[in-house]
Amino acid sequence: MKMVDIDKISNFATRFIIILTVLFLVVPIVLAASVAFDSRTYAMSFPPIGFTLKWFERVFNVPLFRNGLITSVVLALSTTVFSVLIGIPTCIFIVRHKFKGKGLVQTFLLSPLMVPGVVIGNALVTTFYQYLRWYNSFPNLLIAHIVITLPYSLRIISASLIGFDRSLEEAAQSLGASEIQAYFKVTIPLIKASIIASAIFTFIISWSNVNVSAFLTDAYTITFPVALFSYMRVSFDPSIAASSVMLVFFTLALIALLEKLVGIEKFIGTMF
Repeated sequence: MKMVDIDKISNFATRFIIILTVLFLVVPIVLAASVAFDSRTYAMSFPPIGFTLKWFERVFNVPLFRNGLITSVVLALSTTVFSVLIGIPTCIFIVRHKFKGKGLVQTFLLSPLMVPGVVIGNALVTTFYQYLRWYNSFPNLLIAHIVITLPYSLRIISASLIGFDRSLEEAAQSLGASEIQAYFKVTIPLIKASIIASAIFTFIISWSNVNVSAFLTDAYTITFPVALFSYMRVSFDPSIAASSVMLVFFTLALIALLEKLVGIEKFIGTMF
């Protein structure tokens, strides 16, 4: 009897915590979304008194937001391309070869996952500006985003290569294909799902990053999340909520694409 009561209490407590967690995550988004459609002129309060899309239009009319959107899209796409292109051969080499210091190399490549973004941003801005004298923000941002996204690319692609059946490559080579041909016609197609998952997840990480980007932006090159934070310092109107809603729904669209092309459960399995 006591065991049954304990189980009931445990189940109730678990469900209660889950419900609180969901509410904690969802309620702020719902409130922000409601404010984003409020017809007031300059007010952020709940509940809204009307419906309008003018705040979403304002996001595209404000030069700070517009430039931030363009920079973020170009930066995220460039980061995705470089992270995946670097990640594929790196994973193949690490997974398939044994060499002295392999564990150390793997730890070093995955270390950005464990180091706080503020620390990485501070270290990179010091290196670029003080020691290397690199003052062009976009290349600096690109390098920084590759540093913070490459570990995710390596983790996802490596998981698919660990269980890869190399006899398929050997069969292709025995039929006349060169090692390079077997690589592009056998290996790449078979790990295509992990490559797609890596690309989408890398794009999301780059697109939404704030901690590192805040250190490396300037007046001419600024990402959308950093532009949003900068705007909040001087003004606080519903266009901020509209920008937040755009970020949330864009990220959800990418997650939905990931689910359709790869599957969230399979993706999580590659991560953990």
